[in-house]
Amino acid sequence: MAHLITYEKHNRKVAPHGKEWKQYFAELLTDFIDKELFPEDIVQALTQSINKLTATTCTDHHLFKVLLKYDFNNPKILISTLDINQHFSLDNGDTYKILEKKRTRYVCVNISSNKKFLFPGVFEVYKE
Repeated sequence: MAHLITYEKHNRKVAPHGKEWKQYFAELLTDFIDKELFPEDIVQALTQSINKLTATTCTDHHLFKVLLKYDFNNPKILISTLDINQHFSLDNGDTYKILEKKRTRYVCVNISSNKKFLFPGVFEVYKE
């Protein structure tokens, strides 16, 4: 809806996720929050994120984690919920081991190739 409003008011003269889109998206979001449609923890997370809106929920880690709690059919967990030395796998079947945490990312090693990779804490994985 925010894209449609932005397009109707500004045509193609503004960026797709620019300040105008953020303004319209925030207004729409506020309308939904005011209708009391969401659980309280989602309302709090959305309210906090209104001031720092982005085009994706994944960049707001707190909002992403709150929304993930309501994804009941998702067998995945966040990599941040695992401990150092625990194993996890991805959709492609590759298995990894967590070596260390560096601020918000995790250094992991691919078990079969022995290559190291950095994963964000909100990355969804399968616990082994």
